[in-house]
Amino acid sequence: PITVLEPAPNLQLLKFEGNTLPLQFSWKLDTLPQNSQLVFETATDKNFSQIQEQIGLSGLNSMKINFTEGIHYWRFYVTIDGIPLEESQETGRINILHATTPAPVVPLDRESFTYRTKLPTVRFMWNGNEYATSYLFEVADNLQMNNPVISQTTQRPSSIISTLNAGTWYWRVTPYYTINGRGYGKASKVQY
Repeated sequence: PITVLEPAPNLQLLKFEGNTLPLQFSWKLDTLPQNSQLVFETATDKNFSQIQEQIGLSGLNSMKINFTEGIHYWRFYVTIDGIPLEESQETGRINILHATTPAPVVPLDRESFTYRTKLPTVRFMWNGNEYATSYLFEVADNLQMNNPVISQTTQRPSSIISTLNAGTWYWRVTPYYTINGRGYGKASKVQY
């Protein structure tokens, strides 16, 4: 009697900020029998022995539920006079992953380098996160990061540059995620 339109039955999502991530649920119902009710539940285990949330869904066809980091199981089912109909059950699993924004490590903010004739070799490092598949590393001569002089993609949380001449240089990194085709995430703060 129920067709779940969203989310997908096995979903992995990235959470970047805050304690919870809101997720849209929508469904389509066939005609329900007399004295029946649609019920939605979430649990921390696939057997639903540890129910987190239980909602009766009279007259609704969509809702948003907030999920915390971790694995959550969900299900819809129909009850008749309070007795669940096993054949009416639709289930799914959601894995919410917390992806932190990259943080610059070295060089330290406002660190200076001196040289005479040979340009200095500067190692840039940042704290990434385990879900980023690569990083866009950028260096520019302005705080707005317009027209960067260096723009490179790296799979490591570091880069070594030896082409920066005298002046003030600003840098940042932007993580790239392949999970659910997310693409680029939130960039680190700009540091110089």
